[in-house]
Amino acid sequence: MSEIPEMQTDRLLLRAFTLGDAEDVFAYARNPNVLRYTTGKTPSALAETEEFVEGLIAKPKGAFAWAICLKNNPRVIGVVEFGVPDGVTGGIHYALGEEHWNQGLMTEGVQAVLRWAFQNLPEIQSVSTSAISLNKGSIRVMEKCGLRF
Repeated sequence: MSEIPEMQTDRLLLRAFTLGDAEDVFAYARNPNVLRYTTGKTPSALAETEEFVEGLIAKPKGAFAWAICLKNNPRVIGVVEFGVPDGVTGGIHYALGEEHWNQGLMTEGVQAVLRWAFQNLPEIQSVSTSAISLNKGSIRVMEKCGLRF
């Protein structure tokens, strides 16, 4: 398992997940808009989300998942995942509860994870992610973080 370092930005706390976060994740992920343009499946039961969170907690060495919280509220509002599956190319993926869209929060969180990755994982030569063309918000986060669609 990878150790997840805690990070803070101006507005966010990024920290390791705990099983107790499953209810918060379920609360935002059950909104069909949140996972509409991802490979994730909108959960219909808390048990599905508990399995997902267990997977985030048990990520293998070299793979990381941060719970996104507002600094003034411990409730989890999103996730940023990062890994280096081929040893040189980082991959980053993210999701955020709809009530927090269009506030620059995801950009802030992704930028923090990218800074951390390039400072702490010297083997990384580049970072990639993907989005479908209809996911304008995700594409905008990519652009603001220096990634190309």
